[in-house]
Amino acid sequence: MKLFIFLGCVFFSTSFMQNPVQPIYTVSYSSTDCYFFILVNNKEIYKNESQYKVTRSIPIEKYLEKNDSQRIEYFMYPRHTMMELTEKSKLEVFVIKQIGEKFDTLHRSNLRNFGSKDEKGKMRFATRIGGYGNFLLD
Repeated sequence: MKLFIFLGCVFFSTSFMQNPVQPIYTVSYSSTDCYFFILVNNKEIYKNESQYKVTRSIPIEKYLEKNDSQRIEYFMYPRHTMMELTEKSKLEVFVIKQIGEKFDTLHRSNLRNFGSKDEKGKMRFATRIGGYGNFLLD
């Protein structure tokens, strides 16, 4: 009888306890008119070489390390070799942490305007540009 009471108490207490919600980490990106690749902790998570415009989100739990600090790197380059990027080329990368219904942006890409005028006044753009950053896990 004591065993049944004990098991009943254990079942009752565990059935009403809330499970802690684990955070979900994703990388969301949007690109236009360029090829690009994204690395998390030196592991390639995505490489785009076939689409002109892409917007996606990828879960990255399997790429995260046991450290609190994580590193993300991203590089964009033109679709054709021997060409420059254009004024339309863009890449936006976000690292997002989701807990339940709450979203936090842990990192946002830091790519800036990469064009400059040459001596003739014509806009010149880079052939490849990249960025990186660190984000913390809580």
